[in-house]
Amino acid sequence: GCFGSSCGLMDSPRGVAVRGEVVYVADCGNHKVLKLTTSGRLLHSFGRSGSGEGEGFLKRPVGLCLDAKGCVVVADSGNHRIQIFDSEGNYLRSIQGNRDGVVVGGTLSGRNSRAPPTPHARDLAASIGRSSKWDGCFYSPYDVAVDLEGNIHVAANNTSSIKVFTPEGDFVRAYGSSLCGPTGIAV
Repeated sequence: GCFGSSCGLMDSPRGVAVRGEVVYVADCGNHKVLKLTTSGRLLHSFGRSGSGEGEGFLKRPVGLCLDAKGCVVVADSGNHRIQIFDSEGNYLRSIQGNRDGVVVGGTLSGRNSRAPPTPHARDLAASIGRSSKWDGCFYSPYDVAVDLEGNIHVAANNTSSIKVFTPEGDFVRAYGSSLCGPTGIAV
């Protein structure tokens, strides 16, 4: 690709996923995902170009992967969420993270107006074996991966662990508690 914002051009391509003869690219600077052939021909792009919090709007998509059904799972970094699209780019659902100090539940909706505890308090809770209602929170996700069961693993730059969610968006667990701002993941 070449630098630019018109059809087929890219600005800061980040994540790449390949299935068969199709390549998906997270075009961070143009706020969309490109669907290309392996020879480089643009099939189409999706995600509403620009930023916004509505369904399908992307703001700095960074990482992406494909699940077993061919759905495209996108780390929508600027909107602090994971968005899931079908293989043609139709919006399916989102997993909300933590935005503006407001805890947004690990489920597909739901909010809590309390701010998350300080990193020290989270570390203390983890060190004594207690889970916290903030375990499923993340901010500015950088990468995603889907395991064989369809669980979505999220690497977020501001966290000290990888967060795992069911395909429906429910928080399962966190692991790697000593990580320092993970920015990539493969499962």
